[in-house]
This record gives sequence, structure tokens and C-alpha cells, in this order.
Amino acid sequence: MSGLVTVVVSVWKEMLFEASKLTLTLTSRIVLSVIDPTVAGTVLPAKSSSRSSSIEKSSTANVDDETGKLTDALFKKKDNDIVYVRGPYGNGFKLEPMVERDIIIVAGGLGVIPLRSILYYVLDNRDQFDELYFLYGARNPDEFLFRNEFFQIKDRDDIDCLYTVDKDTTGTWSENTGVVTKLFEQLQRIDPQTTTAVVCGPPVMYKFVIRELLKMKIPKNMIQMTLERRMKCGVGKCGHCALDHIYTCMDGPVFTYWDTLHFRELI
Repeated sequence: MSGLVTVVVSVWKEMLFEASKLTLTLTSRIVLSVIDPTVAGTVLPAKSSSRSSSIEKSSTANVDDETGKLTDALFKKKDNDIVYVRGPYGNGFKLEPMVERDIIIVAGGLGVIPLRSILYYVLDNRDQFDELYFLYGARNPDEFLFRNEFFQIKDRDDIDCLYTVDKDTTGTWSENTGVVTKLFEQLQRIDPQTTTAVVCGPPVMYKFVIRELLKMKIPKNMIQMTLERRMKCGVGKCGHCALDHIYTCMDGPVFTYWDTLHFRELI
């Protein structure tokens, strides 16, 4: 069921809303809109800023950077100004194929936001899953999101975390340097027949990450990827997200790699 709720904006650009007014799942996609209709339409994942892996009565969504029309407008809002949340739209990552399997989570840049909830879900239900690998790459240390908490997770003994930045200009980065696909060289003991991969990141990343996963012989139907960058209106009307006869906002945005083989303009 879709719905519309109002959101109160705080000075820290943290938007609070009651998730109980929307029918949300762990990986639901919601749309934030401001009163000016010319800047409505950016898609953000539900629970994008919460450490919790479940949808609770209260939920938050953080806006940390100005990256487009919508976030520019949000950063101009004052305390107690109103924006709107509508949705959920599309599907989400399928958790059932991950149960009792090894999981590789590959995130690039802002793509770590929708994958973060999955990461915490697996950690919160650790007995349901086998080996867990978390690969995350950012352009530089300043753009490495959730840095403190991700490095705390790295200290756990039930997950292998591999982090990298394209370039370190600070001199303080102690992890890997280079693109995220370089991290695959450090993966060991991978059984492709018992492994599921989930991927989210910038468009240029997909081609090379998928190539590495296929080299590992992970089945095409066990590679889940999100094409949410194409989503605009969220209701299948604008045609911006059309891939052949498929509407990403209605039939996606999450597809398996097998699902996308016939798409002429995948990324």
C-alpha cells in the first residue's frame, strides 16, 4: 500500500516520519518531495540512516550532501518546514536466496546506503547466513560514508570487511587504495554454488564488478543489482526508467543479472 506522510526537517537535515503510515519492508524505496513540484522525485531507500535492520514505528532518513535539485532544495529548508514522503515503490533485494548461503555485498560510493540495511539484517540474524563479505569503495576518505561504524564492524570475527578509496589525499587512510574490484583479489574460500552477491554503486562500477563475480562463477541468477538511479516519478508514468518493455520503478529497481541479460541499455 502506498501513502503520503509529512516530514519535519531538523537543522541537521534529519527527516523524521512514522513508518507505520506506510507499508514498508526492509528494502523498500520511498520518494522524498518538497513543496516546489519542480524538484520532486529523488529516490532514497527506507531506513537509509538507521542502524536497525527492521522497519520500526519511527524511522529516519538523513540527507548528508547536496548532490542535485532535491537535496539542494532540502538544504534550504528551515526547522519545521514540510516535505513529503510517498511510496513504497518497486521491489527490494530478495532476502530468501541469501539464507544459509555465503553473501558478498559490494558497494560503491552512495550505493552503500541501500545495502547498509541488508548488511545489518544479516548481522542481526547471523545464524541464518554463512560467510559474509563486505566490500566497499569510495572516491576518497572524506566520501567514505559511515566510516566510524563500518570500522567497528571490521573488528567483528563473523564478517570479512574490505575497504578501499580510489585516491588518498589525506595521508591518513590505512586501508586499500584503488578501485573496488581490486578487493576481489583478497577474497578466498568462495564456493560459487553457495554464494549470493548484492551490488549497488555508480553505473561505471557495475560492468567491472559483474565481470569479477562471473569470473568467480557465481550463478547469474544469484547476483542481485539495483538500477534505482533510473527512477524518476516512481509510478511508471514518465518513462524515464524504461528498459525495453520493463519499467524500473514498477518491475525493479532490483534485478538479478540473469534478468538483465536482454536489456539493450542496462547501465
